[in-house]
Amino acid sequence: MEEEKTETETPTNDEEVVEETTTEEEETPKTPSEDEVAELKKKADLADNYKIRAEKAESKLKKDKKEEVVTPPQPSNDGLSTKDVLALTEAKVSSEDYDEVVRVAKILDKPVNEAIKDKTLVSILKERVEERTTAAATNTKGGQRGGTKTDGASMLKKAEETGEVPETAEDFTKMAEARIARAKGEK
Repeated sequence: MEEEKTETETPTNDEEVVEETTTEEEETPKTPSEDEVAELKKKADLADNYKIRAEKAESKLKKDKKEEVVTPPQPSNDGLSTKDVLALTEAKVSSEDYDEVVRVAKILDKPVNEAIKDKTLVSILKERVEERTTAAATNTKGGQRGGTKTDGASMLKKAEETGEVPETAEDFTKMAEARIARAKGEK
């Protein structure tokens, strides 16, 4: 039972002819097979599982956010607060001594800014500053020292004053040449 309707219009000024065709069919519902039904049930179950998992994750995330807001941030015992850092810089404490200051503050059970004023800590810090300046002045790294070159004249003078003679034949030759040169200069 098909009906066809066709409408045509007359073309004006280079218009095209438009045709509309409509068909009406009676659709009969298809009955899905048992395999299709089972597959659709599996997909529906999976969708439900995904939805449940997503809801659990969202609720856990919301719960974690609420806990974070409720608990105030606690300063870590190892870190220094901004006030502590300011006190250390005002007291001109070297960055090498920060750990020592924090350790003494914990021992004294005082804040860092009060521990800096303690006489024992002040003496420790002064001693460390003195050690650093002494180390810098004496160059404790043991840099390479240049070798001394001795000439024949200095070896001759040393031999006459102390009686020490050179150990190598080369140095002995230099000393002998210096003695000959001095003898020629006296004449």
